[in-house]
Amino acid sequence: MYIAIHSSDSGCDTIAFVSVVFLKMLPLSGCGPYMLRGRDSCLLIVFGTEKTPLLSMGGVFSNFSSDMGMLEQIFYLVGLSLAVASIAWTVTQEEIFAEPRSYCADQSKKAQNLLVRKFFYVFTCEYCFSHWVTLFILLITGFRFLYDDFRGYFLAFFVMPWLANQWMSLYRRVRVEIKYENILATKEKKKLPKSGEDTQ
Repeated sequence: MYIAIHSSDSGCDTIAFVSVVFLKMLPLSGCGPYMLRGRDSCLLIVFGTEKTPLLSMGGVFSNFSSDMGMLEQIFYLVGLSLAVASIAWTVTQEEIFAEPRSYCADQSKKAQNLLVRKFFYVFTCEYCFSHWVTLFILLITGFRFLYDDFRGYFLAFFVMPWLANQWMSLYRRVRVEIKYENILATKEKKKLPKSGEDTQ
């Protein structure tokens, strides 16, 4: 059994390096990873036995290319932007991260160093944080938009968080409307006579 991740362009070093680092952390005893590099391509292979708990990672480190049709690129762009929106919203808005976010907000105002203040501010702003999430997504997927070189990464880095913020804005509006309807429903429920009382 094996896992092979192939990158067909000469700029595959980043994806291959991240792949090697990630796979080294997996509990794959007796396995690689082994990376074979050529002039214009690289091949990352993990060998193992039938009893070795291998993970199917072809989709994780797959090398997106502009050879895909426009509709296919848009499909991946929408899917990845939804992932960016989900992560950015959860970290910067949801209650589960309220305590760390409160600490970051406090440090973003009181820290003496400008860079420290800006660093902590990132975790309180969904727009800012979505760019860092996008950078992480691009590193592990190699997704490129429209162009099959650095221009594709550049465009994807700005288009993906913009689209992710549209999803978050839409989600925010839906949540506000749901809360408003719940408040109206609660008020109407209070106006109704109690079930045990007789109406005159």
